[in-house]
Amino acid sequence: MLIIGPRYNIKNPALLGGVVVLFENWVEYCNERSINYLIVDTNKKNYPNAIFAYINIIIQVLHKSIKVKRIFLHGTLRDYLYIAPIVIFIGKVFRRKVFLRKFAGGFEDYYNNTNKLHRNILKYVLSNSEVTFWETKSLVEFGKNFNPHSYWFPNVRKKSAYTRSSDKKYSKRFVFLSQVRKEKGIEYLLKSFSLLDESYLVDIYGPLLDINADKLIGKNYSYKGSVSPDDVYRILSEYDVLILPSFKEGYPGIVIEAFSVGIPVIVTEVGGIPEIVKDKYNGILIPPKDSDALCDAIKYINDSNYAELAMNARRSFDDFDSDIVNDRILKIILSDESI
Repeated sequence: MLIIGPRYNIKNPALLGGVVVLFENWVEYCNERSINYLIVDTNKKNYPNAIFAYINIIIQVLHKSIKVKRIFLHGTLRDYLYIAPIVIFIGKVFRRKVFLRKFAGGFEDYYNNTNKLHRNILKYVLSNSEVTFWETKSLVEFGKNFNPHSYWFPNVRKKSAYTRSSDKKYSKRFVFLSQVRKEKGIEYLLKSFSLLDESYLVDIYGPLLDINADKLIGKNYSYKGSVSPDDVYRILSEYDVLILPSFKEGYPGIVIEAFSVGIPVIVTEVGGIPEIVKDKYNGILIPPKDSDALCDAIKYINDSNYAELAMNARRSFDDFDSDIVNDRILKIILSDESI
């Protein structure tokens, strides 16, 4: 199998998004299952420049496709526009089965609103793949308009070795762990905590993108720096609730990681989030860009309802356990009957 997708940033491994984490999860899974594979890295930051990256990626795909039976592209929208069409064409030339995995949400809106050229490119890609895997259930239904062999491949994570103890008392300790940028709703988070008393605390973790660290210091909030992927579960287990007030998301991996350690979440009802977070069951859903709603959600969680929210969060992880989900995906890829 030839697997194509973005690897860790060589120069700065801490600078990573969910797409990189998910692809590395698949690579790790292949290693654990002793699956024979070749790999092509599509992380443009690991090449001298974007033009060189695209040329090098295509040359690698062309060279390595000769040696495999199946090609599995893990990509974003940009990859679907600029890499996937060539991969599909190479697959046809060499009679290789091409499988596609689409990261993140928002694809349907983009397709319906983009220009005719881009729609034709995307239609060609989707219609000519053996199978397309989508991150959200709503996109699975959309994908069936082009290819009946469309399946759900949600954001997945390894089960955490760290678990927040069920005996631990609720202590009003909240955590934000993501890229620290305006799109993640960080400014609304700060405003909400400025309205709360000092018994409420939020610590902020992640790489700084368009926010200065000096703006992240207040009476009950502070910036703690970037986090190694190996430390995410440990850090989450030290808090009571994850907050992610993003403006747009697919299936945020950090929400699934929070479920794995057994802590509920406060998140915005955008993208695929309502598919994985049930309001007042395993977390709280709020509208985006609404500091008052976020403040109310924070105050809603208390000593009386916290234990049940946490228990339900832990139960919710089962649908996103990478060992279970990846086994299912591999079975589809290797099964001629399914395609």
